[in-house]
Amino acid sequence: PFQYDGLNLLLEQYLGLVFELRYQGYKYHLLIVFLLNTFDYKGATVIADYGHNPDAIAALTTAVEGMPAKRRSVVISGAGDRRDEDITQQTAILGRVFDDVLLYEDACQRGRADGEVLGLLRKGLDGAPKTSHVQEIQGEFNAIDTALSRLNAGDLCLILIDQVEEALGHIAQRVAEANAKQ
Repeated sequence: PFQYDGLNLLLEQYLGLVFELRYQGYKYHLLIVFLLNTFDYKGATVIADYGHNPDAIAALTTAVEGMPAKRRSVVISGAGDRRDEDITQQTAILGRVFDDVLLYEDACQRGRADGEVLGLLRKGLDGAPKTSHVQEIQGEFNAIDTALSRLNAGDLCLILIDQVEEALGHIAQRVAEANAKQ
């Protein structure tokens, strides 16, 4: 059967993932390219993705870290059906790269009490070396609008969406409205 002797995950220049697989003494390299939902909002870069586990957050954070930005912000909620340590680890990773962190609570509580997921997300930011602004917001679309209102040209915002189609539509609508005013 196929075995992985080593699986090295490297984030490459064009937001591609390169996997090195070793099988029976041979090395194989696979390139997988990210397809990110990217928007230009008044000269700021906005990226929307459904990354709700520590590995996805780490990959997205590494990608964002390599992109030029005057200021980096992130919008996140945690899926309530994840382990506590997975929820806190997500914001611990984000706190190393993002200046602003907007935490929201909405449909993704999945059995958790009100405020419980937000508390875990905030706990992950304890001692965050980069984060200087943390804000808690009720509602995914309110959080998206708040993040967009704080952006300036040259900024970058990663929005970790939960209601995928609805949130992408909401962001696209806000981008279109902003472009119409320019």
